[in-house]
Amino acid sequence: MKNKLSIFISSGAYSGLSPIAPGTFGSIAAFALWAIAKSLGLIHYGLLGPLLLIILTTISIKSVSEVIADEDHPNPDPQWIVIDEWVGLYLAILIATPITWLEGLAALILFRIFDIIKPYPVSAAEKLPGALGIILDDLVAGLFAGSSLIVLKLVI
Repeated sequence: MKNKLSIFISSGAYSGLSPIAPGTFGSIAAFALWAIAKSLGLIHYGLLGPLLLIILTTISIKSVSEVIADEDHPNPDPQWIVIDEWVGLYLAILIATPITWLEGLAALILFRIFDIIKPYPVSAAEKLPGALGIILDDLVAGLFAGSSLIVLKLVI
């Protein structure tokens, strides 16, 4: 039996259990959590953001590893695992920091585009084995989204 905490984390606080578009729904849940934290003044710039992202990514890899090690899962990347969307979106937001609400929404849209179309090297990262591949492709998509948002901020 899978560890309940690993399921909770891997599913993005159960946001990945949506029967329709779990990756998008999980990304929206991650965005909502960011928006709440921003409105409460809990978003701070500096070293804390990258440190928290590193901690979240490490916990995510461990949790996803435990979940996919379960023999009951023939799928190497179950759709309900959406913590990878969370870390990818948060990387995009972190790269483009400081960020407004509208820019946060743009980060969400750009992240989903890169995560869905999977241009190289997102597609190459996805092919890595296990939890590393599951998480890393979304981090690369987040890198693309955050970098694209910076360019958009410069142009607009």
